Amino acid sequence: MKRYAWILAATALFAACALPVHAEDKDAAKPDQMTNKEAAKSFEADNAVFGTVTATQDLSAAEPSITVKTAQGDEKTLQVDPQVTKLFREGKEADWKDLKTGESVRATTEKRDGKWFALSIQCMKA
Repeated sequence: MKRYAWILAATALFAACALPVHAEDKDAAKPDQMTNKEAAKSFEADNAVFGTVTATQDLSAAEPSITVKTAQGDEKTLQVDPQVTKLFREGKEADWKDLKTGESVRATTEKRDGKWFALSIQCMKA
């Protein structure tokens, strides 16, 4: 009987701790369903850039790049390697020719040799 009481108490304790955490995760929006403000609040990392594409350089150029203007007004130029950098729209890989100025994006970046390189770019819903 004592064993049953311990199992019941442990199960109740686990449920009390796990259910609120699970409920919060269930209500969280997926990245491609977020607005820019929501995305910026939920993904604050040193290697992430949120903003609007203000310029794109032809991918056939020697050093193709995109320029992103952040909510703080900073413009960041990100080098793009079409063979490595992935572009996503609505959770699916997209074609580079479809990236337009004025689009809201989230870019995951890394710094190499003093330049910022885009590893992936997610087009966001406005």
